[in-house]
Amino acid sequence: KHGVTRLGVIGYCWGGRHAVLLGATDRVDCYVAAHPSGLNLKTDLHVVGRPGLFVLAEDDNGFNKAAVAKAKQLIPPTVDTEWKQWSGV
Repeated sequence: KHGVTRLGVIGYCWGGRHAVLLGATDRVDCYVAAHPSGLNLKTDLHVVGRPGLFVLAEDDNGFNKAAVAKAKQLIPPTVDTEWKQWSGV
């Protein structure tokens, strides 16, 4: 009806988890998770199938360095995923 053929989603904080979860479906073409909180590393990331971008602070209580390292291992390597982390924040 409106000519939309592709759809992306952006989630911030608690919405970041939901953006990642949508990245595991065929409802979106890509996702952005900014300062994602509440991610379940055991269940949320290994099923991601869409390209994504994680926008992170260097010192983040909700998604700390250990969680970032684990997340990078869990997202399938065939899925195009970018990681942007700001230092000093």
